[in-house]
Amino acid sequence: MLRGPGAYRYWTNPCSSDFRELVFGPVDESPNHIRLLRNRWHDGGENAVHQHYWEAGRRAWAWWRFSCPLRERRMALKFRAEAEAIIALGFADEEERAQIAAEGIIEQQLAEARRAEER
Repeated sequence: MLRGPGAYRYWTNPCSSDFRELVFGPVDESPNHIRLLRNRWHDGGENAVHQHYWEAGRRAWAWWRFSCPLRERRMALKFRAEAEAIIALGFADEEERAQIAAEGIIEQQLAEARRAEER
């Protein structure tokens, strides 16, 4: 097994559970695990996520936590849907805005939030 800067990083594999944690959020919220995810994000995970995960109106959990400036992250919490925040804060380009409007992604996210509150 290789070690060092050229070694394979399993969290960059889109099929791994570690990759899914960077995209959808951690399984364990302990400070040590969050620190580990931050290190993985900066050590190749960010590039892997940008290459293999893209969904209009959504951003990876690690992007919000580790790359998005704190001011914008706090402002995003005021919006009801993630897509609304992405558009309002200027993180979406014209193509993504058009796709969000055409597919009704904001309405879908609001419906998901209502279902989650009912549980």
